[in-house]
Amino acid sequence: MLAKYREAFKPSRAKDDPTDRPAGYAILSGSARTGHSAGMRSLLSLIEQRRELVGDKTRFTNRLTNALKQYYPQALEWFDDIDTVLFCDFLTRWPTLPAVKRASRKTLETFFHAHNCRRAKLIGERLESIRCALSLTDDPRIVAHHRLLALMLVAQLHTALAAIDVFDKKIATVARTLPDFGLFDSFCPEQVRI
Repeated sequence: MLAKYREAFKPSRAKDDPTDRPAGYAILSGSARTGHSAGMRSLLSLIEQRRELVGDKTRFTNRLTNALKQYYPQALEWFDDIDTVLFCDFLTRWPTLPAVKRASRKTLETFFHAHNCRRAKLIGERLESIRCALSLTDDPRIVAHHRLLALMLVAQLHTALAAIDVFDKKIATVARTLPDFGLFDSFCPEQVRI
């Protein structure tokens, strides 16, 4: 088990006692979880799976950022966060700069309003930037290949975001069933309560 754990964190598979000692402790503490109640084991499992989904989300956003920088970097400038449904829906609808430049002002405003983006100043700045934007490249092969990759990554990111939301709700439900929930919930600020 220690060899598999080492392999996960040291691709070289190099063995040394100073590194293996903490790994051994981690394995032992992980196996000690079996002493937890069924509710706590369920919560720990959900949290671990959610953490993996967040890692997936990060990988997708990093790859998406790289793909967009190759042919459509303006999309990254128009949004503060790209790990959102708003960004995914925007790219799905307008995956290239020429596509979004063909959209009417009214269509874009309606899109932003439908996604709860109602700050007129922000929408105005985005629309002005779209109007003035120049293509990074006009090579149809580069645009087509990166557009395809970006759309595939957007689909994966959208799925990961939905899955994280499902896990958040399930974690909140399971956490409420635990005997110490009230104590820990009282430490949380109002806006981050489960």
